[in-house]
Amino acid sequence: AEVLGYLNLLSKVDGKDRIQGAEGLVKALASEEAKIDFFSHGKGDAEYVLNRLFKGLLSSSICARQGFALALTRVLKRFDHTVCRTDKVLQAAKMIIRKQKASSSRQEKREYSLARLALVQVLIRSGRLKYIPATVLSGLCVEIVGYASVREVRLFVFSTLLDLYSGASGSAERG
Repeated sequence: AEVLGYLNLLSKVDGKDRIQGAEGLVKALASEEAKIDFFSHGKGDAEYVLNRLFKGLLSSSICARQGFALALTRVLKRFDHTVCRTDKVLQAAKMIIRKQKASSSRQEKREYSLARLALVQVLIRSGRLKYIPATVLSGLCVEIVGYASVREVRLFVFSTLLDLYSGASGSAERG
Protein backbone atom coordinates (compact mmCIF):
# COMPACT_ATOMS: atom_id res chain seq x y z
CA ALA A 1 0.00 0.00 0.00
CA GLU A 2 2.87 2.36 0.84
CA VAL A 3 4.55 1.75 -2.54
CA LEU A 4 1.28 2.40 -4.40
CA GLY A 5 0.91 5.74 -2.63
CA TYR A 6 4.38 6.78 -3.76
CA LEU A 7 3.69 5.65 -7.32
CA ASN A 8 0.51 7.76 -7.35
CA LEU A 9 2.46 10.84 -6.30
CA LEU A 10 4.69 10.56 -9.38
CA SER A 11 1.98 11.83 -11.73
CA LYS A 12 0.96 14.85 -9.66
CA VAL A 13 1.31 18.32 -11.17
CA ASP A 14 3.11 19.70 -8.11
CA GLY A 15 6.83 18.98 -8.43
CA LYS A 16 7.15 18.58 -4.65
CA ASP A 17 4.71 15.66 -4.78
CA ARG A 18 6.70 13.98 -7.56
CA ILE A 19 9.94 14.40 -5.58
CA GLN A 20 8.26 13.01 -2.46
CA GLY A 21 7.00 10.02 -4.45
CA ALA A 22 10.44 9.31 -5.94
CA GLU A 23 12.20 9.63 -2.58
CA GLY A 24 9.57 7.48 -0.90
CA LEU A 25 9.95 4.71 -3.47
CA VAL A 26 13.72 4.65 -3.05
CA LYS A 27 13.40 4.53 0.74
CA ALA A 28 10.78 1.77 0.58
CA LEU A 29 13.00 -0.31 -1.70
CA ALA A 30 16.14 0.44 0.33
CA SER A 31 14.47 -0.85 3.50
CA GLU A 32 14.38 -4.29 1.86
CA GLU A 33 17.82 -3.97 0.23
CA ALA A 34 19.29 -7.18 1.70
CA LYS A 35 16.74 -9.30 -0.11
CA ILE A 36 15.96 -7.06 -3.08
CA ASP A 37 15.67 -8.59 -6.55
CA PHE A 38 14.68 -6.36 -9.43
CA PHE A 39 14.28 -9.30 -11.79
CA SER A 40 12.49 -11.91 -9.67
CA HIS A 41 9.94 -12.88 -12.33
CA GLY A 42 6.89 -11.61 -10.49
CA LYS A 43 7.98 -12.37 -6.95
CA GLY A 44 8.84 -8.99 -5.47
CA ASP A 45 8.06 -5.33 -4.94
CA ALA A 46 11.27 -4.18 -6.62
CA GLU A 47 10.39 -5.80 -9.93
CA TYR A 48 6.85 -4.47 -9.71
CA VAL A 49 8.11 -0.94 -9.05
CA LEU A 50 10.60 -1.10 -11.94
CA ASN A 51 7.90 -2.26 -14.36
CA ARG A 52 5.50 0.44 -13.18
CA LEU A 53 8.21 3.06 -13.68
CA PHE A 54 8.78 1.87 -17.26
CA LYS A 55 5.04 1.98 -17.93
CA GLY A 56 4.91 5.48 -16.46
CA LEU A 57 7.35 6.66 -19.13
CA LEU A 58 4.59 5.86 -21.64
CA SER A 59 1.99 7.94 -19.84
CA SER A 60 0.55 10.97 -21.57
CA SER A 61 -0.78 12.43 -18.30
CA ILE A 62 0.31 15.99 -17.76
CA CYS A 63 3.36 15.37 -15.50
CA ALA A 64 3.50 11.60 -15.20
CA ARG A 65 6.41 11.03 -17.59
CA GLN A 66 8.51 13.55 -15.64
CA GLY A 67 7.67 11.97 -12.29
CA PHE A 68 8.28 8.41 -13.41
CA ALA A 69 11.55 9.37 -15.11
CA LEU A 70 12.66 11.12 -11.90
CA ALA A 71 11.85 8.06 -9.80
CA LEU A 72 13.52 5.66 -12.22
CA THR A 73 16.64 7.84 -12.26
CA ARG A 74 16.77 7.87 -8.47
CA VAL A 75 16.24 4.12 -8.21
CA LEU A 76 19.05 3.46 -10.71
CA LYS A 77 21.35 5.87 -8.86
CA ARG A 78 20.58 4.32 -5.47
CA PHE A 79 20.94 0.68 -6.50
CA ASP A 80 24.20 0.29 -8.37
CA HIS A 81 24.90 -1.83 -11.43
CA THR A 82 25.69 -4.91 -9.32
CA VAL A 83 22.26 -4.86 -7.64
CA CYS A 84 20.21 -3.66 -10.61
CA ARG A 85 22.14 -4.57 -13.75
CA THR A 86 21.83 -2.11 -16.60
CA ASP A 87 21.54 -4.79 -19.30
CA LYS A 88 18.59 -6.30 -17.42
CA VAL A 89 17.06 -2.82 -17.01
CA LEU A 90 17.25 -2.28 -20.78
CA GLN A 91 15.84 -5.73 -21.44
CA ALA A 92 12.89 -5.11 -19.12
CA ALA A 93 12.34 -1.62 -20.54
CA LYS A 94 12.25 -2.94 -24.10
CA MET A 95 9.54 -5.43 -23.11
CA ILE A 96 7.33 -2.53 -22.04
CA ILE A 97 8.53 0.26 -24.32
CA ARG A 98 8.52 -2.05 -27.31
CA LYS A 99 8.32 -1.06 -30.93
CA GLN A 100 4.85 0.00 -31.80
CA LYS A 101 2.95 -1.70 -34.58
CA ALA A 102 2.71 -0.13 -38.00
CA SER A 103 -1.02 0.22 -37.35
CA SER A 104 -0.47 2.30 -34.21
CA SER A 105 -2.09 5.69 -34.11
CA ARG A 106 -0.01 8.81 -34.52
CA GLN A 107 -0.53 9.66 -30.84
CA GLU A 108 0.57 6.18 -29.74
CA LYS A 109 3.74 6.43 -31.87
CA ARG A 110 4.47 9.78 -30.26
CA GLU A 111 4.06 8.35 -26.74
CA TYR A 112 6.44 5.47 -27.49
CA SER A 113 8.93 7.89 -28.98
CA LEU A 114 8.78 10.17 -25.95
CA ALA A 115 9.15 7.16 -23.64
CA ARG A 116 12.32 6.12 -25.48
CA LEU A 117 13.69 9.65 -25.19
CA ALA A 118 12.88 9.67 -21.46
CA LEU A 119 14.58 6.29 -21.01
CA VAL A 120 17.80 7.55 -22.59
CA GLN A 121 17.71 10.63 -20.36
CA VAL A 122 17.21 8.39 -17.32
CA LEU A 123 20.23 6.31 -18.34
CA ILE A 124 22.33 9.47 -18.75
CA ARG A 125 21.19 11.09 -15.51
CA SER A 126 21.64 7.90 -13.49
CA GLY A 127 25.19 7.36 -14.77
CA ARG A 128 24.26 4.07 -16.43
CA LEU A 129 25.31 4.95 -19.98
CA LYS A 130 28.81 3.57 -19.39
CA TYR A 131 27.38 0.07 -18.90
CA ILE A 132 25.64 -0.03 -22.28
CA PRO A 133 27.55 -1.49 -25.23
CA ALA A 134 27.99 0.97 -28.10
CA THR A 135 26.03 -1.24 -30.51
CA VAL A 136 23.02 -1.33 -28.17
CA LEU A 137 23.19 2.40 -27.57
CA SER A 138 23.47 3.21 -31.27
CA GLY A 139 20.47 0.96 -31.96
CA LEU A 140 18.44 2.78 -29.34
CA CYS A 141 19.44 6.15 -30.84
CA VAL A 142 18.48 5.02 -34.34
CA GLU A 143 15.10 3.90 -32.97
CA ILE A 144 14.57 7.28 -31.34
CA VAL A 145 15.52 9.29 -34.40
CA GLY A 146 13.40 6.99 -36.56
CA TYR A 147 10.23 7.66 -34.57
CA ALA A 148 10.67 11.04 -32.91
CA SER A 149 9.86 14.32 -34.54
CA VAL A 150 12.72 16.72 -35.23
CA ARG A 151 11.40 19.07 -32.53
CA GLU A 152 11.36 16.27 -29.93
CA VAL A 153 14.92 15.21 -30.80
CA ARG A 154 16.12 18.83 -30.59
CA LEU A 155 14.50 19.28 -27.16
CA PHE A 156 15.99 15.99 -26.02
CA VAL A 157 19.50 16.90 -27.18
CA PHE A 158 19.23 20.37 -25.62
CA SER A 159 18.00 19.09 -22.25
CA THR A 160 20.61 16.31 -22.21
CA LEU A 161 23.43 18.76 -22.96
CA LEU A 162 22.08 21.06 -20.27
CA ASP A 163 22.10 18.14 -17.80
CA LEU A 164 25.63 17.18 -18.76
CA TYR A 165 26.84 20.79 -18.54
CA SER A 166 25.19 21.44 -15.17
CA GLY A 167 26.55 18.14 -13.85
CA ALA A 168 30.07 18.98 -15.04
CA SER A 169 30.01 22.50 -13.68
CA GLY A 170 28.55 21.25 -10.40
CA SER A 171 31.34 18.70 -9.96
CA ALA A 172 33.97 21.31 -10.88
CA GLU A 173 32.60 23.63 -8.20
CA ARG A 174 32.64 20.86 -5.59
CA GLY A 175 36.04 19.44 -6.54
